[in-house]
Amino acid sequence: MRSTMLGHGGRLCAVLSLISGAVACGAGNDSADIASSTEQELVTEQPATVAVSKAQRDAAAPAPRRVTAAEVKQMQQGLLAQQSASAVSGAGPSLAAAAARVPGGTCTVNFSNSAALGFVLGQARSTFASITGVNAAGKLVPCAQATGNQAAGTCWTYRQTCVSRLGYVDDVTGIGHFHLGFTAPGFEPICNFFDPGDGYGSGYGKKVGSSCVQPNWAAEPRVFGSHVPNQWIQIQMRQPGSLNNIIFDLKRIRVGNGAKIQFWFLSAATNSWFAWDHLTANTNWTLAASHDVKQVQISGETGASTSFQLIDFDLTE
Repeated sequence: MRSTMLGHGGRLCAVLSLISGAVACGAGNDSADIASSTEQELVTEQPATVAVSKAQRDAAAPAPRRVTAAEVKQMQQGLLAQQSASAVSGAGPSLAAAAARVPGGTCTVNFSNSAALGFVLGQARSTFASITGVNAAGKLVPCAQATGNQAAGTCWTYRQTCVSRLGYVDDVTGIGHFHLGFTAPGFEPICNFFDPGDGYGSGYGKKVGSSCVQPNWAAEPRVFGSHVPNQWIQIQMRQPGSLNNIIFDLKRIRVGNGAKIQFWFLSAATNSWFAWDHLTANTNWTLAASHDVKQVQISGETGASTSFQLIDFDLTE
């Protein structure tokens, strides 16, 4: 079993077009000219299975530091620069006010929710969770073909029901996707690819006994992996049918293999950003200070040389 599912550095062209069609490679974009690639070449770029360490430890994070206004500006400018260099636009960090908080329950976002995976383009069958929207006919399509657009908040990368609300996990770097690698046995060594003819392309086959079968991709357990170490993802909560963010808590996160992460959160009480800069891998972190927040931003720690992995986290309405 391979220990990572992502290419790093120069390995920026892979199998986005398995789902969304051929897209020309560009700076910061992980797309490829599928027409000139064989499936075996795609496998070389993108392993199906991800090793998840069982050597997890529990730890409580210390008090976070307050992020300076200059750092916030630098992050926003950096994201905008990466988005403009990419063929896919991202949502970008927002300082917009969130709706007043109405207390509710807690859920765990684990990237293996079958209903949520059913609303990811092609069920992330090639591990690519791409920005997804809905067209006028009600069909899941790449965001650029949807009735709305990512900037308006009508598209998503991964969206999971959380009690009575929705938790959103979105790429905001402009890459246009992240990876949801399979964690169950049977996907490696690769036995075959299957295309069910639904318009979303091929996905990995699974070895069950002596047979290679087309799995129910939405029912297979997953783990989140960033495309590159400095990819930023954004976590928010919303009411169903609303584009307005709501205030929430994110007081536990389990970091998997790979890079340490930096975890930023925007406090609703002070409208200021706070951060932990070096949350270690293979750790189940308690984040007591991350409460009453408008949004969370996560990336690999500064200078990381490998991608980061998230197993799950808790959201409280």
